[in-house]
Amino acid sequence: MRSVRSLFCGLLLALLGTGVAQAQTTLYTSAPMSGAGSCLSPTGTEAATDITTPAGTAYQITSASVGVNDFAATASQLTVSVYSDASGAPGASVATLGTAALSGAGSVTLNVTPAAPVALAASTRYWIVVSTNSTGACDVGWHFGSSPSGLFTHSADANLAGGTWSSNPGANFEVSLLGVPVTPGTGTAVAVPTLSEWTLLMLAALLGLMAIRQARRRSR
Repeated sequence: MRSVRSLFCGLLLALLGTGVAQAQTTLYTSAPMSGAGSCLSPTGTEAATDITTPAGTAYQITSASVGVNDFAATASQLTVSVYSDASGAPGASVATLGTAALSGAGSVTLNVTPAAPVALAASTRYWIVVSTNSTGACDVGWHFGSSPSGLFTHSADANLAGGTWSSNPGANFEVSLLGVPVTPGTGTAVAVPTLSEWTLLMLAALLGLMAIRQARRRSR
């Protein structure tokens, strides 16, 4: 009986010690690649893909990955950002999701993580904009992607050249976004137990039932 109680208490302490983790989910993905893509260099040549968040729930982006052709002749970097929507084109910068080094590695997937989760409002259209500081002529390109899936919807892609955004229908630029839903009215991520925490909870419940059963037997 004492051993069951001790193990039960130990599991409860373990749960209290770990807390409840924020389970990451795929908010949006257009991977894998389906074609070579659009140029991201020289500087000032950018590309963008739009996302629209669902009604009723805000989200935080915690990481992103983009598929690119990296043939940069000199060391440079790629930047992934979130922009607001301005009449169907990228407007103002909302946040930077991160930067990644370019080194001429060929066709690669680059992962970026923001310094802090990037908050997105519900029922709002945004643009994921990718740019580089590479000076070579089209030595960096953003892969065309596959049919998008995830919690966010998608309807347009665009390219920036000469300071003007132009539509690029069907590009579905290759990007994946991971994140978490946000508790309404608090701005904090919803805490969702991970698989290991669910296992601990179920074990604790089972041991608790065993302890109650043994206590009843002893009282008879």
